[in-house]
Amino acid sequence: MDDIDVAIDHCEVADVALVLGTSLRVEPFCEMAGDFANHLIIVNLQKTLPRLDKRAEDTGVRLFASCDVVMARVMQHLMDGETGYVIPPWTGQHPSEICYFEDDHGHTAMVNVLAGSSKSTHFPSVLA
Repeated sequence: MDDIDVAIDHCEVADVALVLGTSLRVEPFCEMAGDFANHLIIVNLQKTLPRLDKRAEDTGVRLFASCDVVMARVMQHLMDGETGYVIPPWTGQHPSEICYFEDDHGHTAMVNVLAGSSKSTHFPSVLA
């Protein structure tokens, strides 16, 4: 089973899909976020696919806002109203790989793929 299959398995059992800072235009990720979880929450400054924005409005929340602002407010709520919470700067790094692919018209494109680790046993869709 590859990483995408594992991700789909987790999406299928999730109660909520929280999508932060993406227009959801890349396959298969737009289906993973939009089609599996019972409720969809999208936080993005731009519109996503119309059917996904509508699904978020119907089943969860659709916010046109900065992810950092929204997540700081979520953390304040989780920390019993503690004000002034600041999201710490990212100090780590993701492994990356340069991939090349050819589209239907014979054009070659280079993509820098950033990847997380699938070796973790903690997944956001499984809450204790």
